[in-house]
Amino acid sequence: MKEITIAGQRIVLKELSIQDQKGLWLELIANFDMKQFEFNGQVMLLLVAKGEVDYTNVQRRKISERIESVKHIPAVFYFDNLLTYERDRLVEQGVYFVVADKFAFVPTLIINRRSTKSEIKELFYPSTQYILLYHLQIENLDGLSLKELEDKVPYKYKTIAKSIKQLEALGLVRLEGSRNKKLVFEMSGKELWDNVSTNLIDPIKSIEYTSDIFPEGDVGGISALSHYSML
Repeated sequence: MKEITIAGQRIVLKELSIQDQKGLWLELIANFDMKQFEFNGQVMLLLVAKGEVDYTNVQRRKISERIESVKHIPAVFYFDNLLTYERDRLVEQGVYFVVADKFAFVPTLIINRRSTKSEIKELFYPSTQYILLYHLQIENLDGLSLKELEDKVPYKYKTIAKSIKQLEALGLVRLEGSRNKKLVFEMSGKELWDNVSTNLIDPIKSIEYTSDIFPEGDVGGISALSHYSML
């Protein structure tokens, strides 16, 4: 294998030299063909199984953590095919992986990828606004990883990453750490609110008026579903 595809881009793989293998243990070298690659300035180690290597997801996570502690770069497992539920289990363990040219779970690459000016939108995405208001009104999100944010907001990892990238591009947050990056807001309280006031989107799509009289209808409170009330 000489290259892989991530986010539609072909990435050239580099053979590991004897010096590059320093610190890696014998079982790892015996079971995996290891390649090094670089994407958007981030060097990573790709692990391609030489045969039917039967590791649990927890074991793969521990392998990744051990490699990072020795080489100080993230490890990514390569698969030719992977069922959806198998992907979900790897994501739950925080294991980075690539499935041929079909799918990639490599948060470090998503976060480190620099937005072009055309990608930076001044107005928030709905998910971005939700995350920001959640932070201001419900619970402080400082210090959480993107994976931990999934337990707080009703969005999937990919959408959360897109929103955090927008906040980062606007200079409102930064990400700290190497493997499991933590979210840090650059401002707090009123200062943060004042700085985002021009980026907020209006949740009301349209306002309509009518002079018609509706003699019948259900009375609903502010928390009632519009489907069941006149709200």
